[in-house]
Amino acid sequence: MCSDNKKKYIEEFIQGIDKGPFKCLKEKKQEEQTSEYVSKKNGDSCIYDCAVDQAWLDVCRTAIGVDKNAVKGIIPDKLKIYFVEKPDNFDEWHETTCINIKKEVSGLTYGQIQKIVNMAFKYLYCCTDFYSDKKEFFEKCHMPLDSYTLKWCKEKGKELRYKESAFQWDGIKWSKIDDYKYYIKIQEGCRKILENQNVLEEEFRIWQKMKDEQELKDFKAFTKRIMRRLEKQNTPEGEMELIKKSLEIMERAYKYS
Repeated sequence: MCSDNKKKYIEEFIQGIDKGPFKCLKEKKQEEQTSEYVSKKNGDSCIYDCAVDQAWLDVCRTAIGVDKNAVKGIIPDKLKIYFVEKPDNFDEWHETTCINIKKEVSGLTYGQIQKIVNMAFKYLYCCTDFYSDKKEFFEKCHMPLDSYTLKWCKEKGKELRYKESAFQWDGIKWSKIDDYKYYIKIQEGCRKILENQNVLEEEFRIWQKMKDEQELKDFKAFTKRIMRRLEKQNTPEGEMELIKKSLEIMERAYKYS
C-alpha cells in the first residue's frame, strides 16, 4: 500500500474515527480493514454510500439547513462513476463534479463540497483492498482542505518563498471558500510544495502533524491560564512550584506522545 511510516499515520487517522460507517475499521488489523468489511458492518451498504456518509460527518456542523439526504443521494453515484470510468483528467472531473453538486444541492459552498468529496476519497483510501485494486485512481486526488491543511499550505508557502496567489491565504475558513478557482490554486500549490508526490497520501501525515502542533499550543495556553489563576488565589509558593513542575511534565509527555 505505502511505506510503514505512512501506514502509521493512516492507522492513527483510522483510530481517531469515533462515529460513522468507518468506525468499524478500528476493530480490525490493517490488512483486514477492507471495503467489504465496512459494507457488511453497515447492513451491506454500498461502499460509496458509506464513504459519503462518513465524509458528511466532517462537514455537517458547518452546513446547517443543508439537506443531508440530497448530499447522500447524489454524491455516491458521482464517485461510483469516477471509479468505473476513470476520467483522464482528475482535476477536470473534480471541477465538473463540484459544480454539478453545487447546482443539485442547495446551500453548499465549494469549500464544503470539496471537503465531502475529498474526504470520501480519503476514507476509501483507508480500505486496503479498495486501494490495492484501484491504486491509480488515487494518484491525482486533492488534499482535503480544513483549518489544519490550509495553515500548513500557508506556512510551507512562506518557508519556500513561493509568491503565487495559492499561498496568499487570507484566513478565510475552509467552509466559506466559494470560488473554485481560488480552491484549485491552493491544490496546485500543495502539489508544488510536495513536488508531485501523492497529495492525498501525504495529507494523512500533514493533517496529523498540524493537529498535534495545535493541540500542544492549546495545552500550553491552558497551563498558563492555570498558573495565572493560582497566582491570583495566593497559592503557597511550594504548592505553586509543585504544580508548575507537574504541568511541565504533562506538557513534555503530551509533546512526545
